[in-house]
Amino acid sequence: MKKLKLKNAGKVSLTTGTKQDLGKLTFELGQFKIPQRFVMLKENMEVRADRTRNQLGELIETGTHTITFKVHDRSLVEIAMQNELTEFGNPIDIVIEEVAKLPNLDHYSDDDFIPIKFEGLTVRPHKVQRKAYANGQSIDTWQFADLRVGVTGYKFEE
Repeated sequence: MKKLKLKNAGKVSLTTGTKQDLGKLTFELGQFKIPQRFVMLKENMEVRADRTRNQLGELIETGTHTITFKVHDRSLVEIAMQNELTEFGNPIDIVIEEVAKLPNLDHYSDDDFIPIKFEGLTVRPHKVQRKAYANGQSIDTWQFADLRVGVTGYKFEE
């Protein structure tokens, strides 16, 4: 397996006496094949309300949202459409966290490709909850299982 290169130039100590949040590390974008121009379908946007726990342990909504865009490489979609193909490959998931205002897609139809531009692309490890067995019991553990492409902003192109 090839090693991933970090974006920051400083070294990170992973000894037992230090605490590091590996989810905050970002990787060099040049080592990934991420397109520069994107398109998405209206139905390929998922919105999830962010929640946090209050002092009583109840989950309450924070007023912000996490938006996941499932986008395609615009160049490949244009080539496929010119050749009258209907298969565009698997979409790329791009995540924006803590969004206060949701996009309005009412003036787009469901089967049109919407050109979208992203600002501040980053690639980070994604922390997921997994079940593990210890002493004959099932316990919850956190692992970094895959990479997440995140952005700081977006805008729809005309």
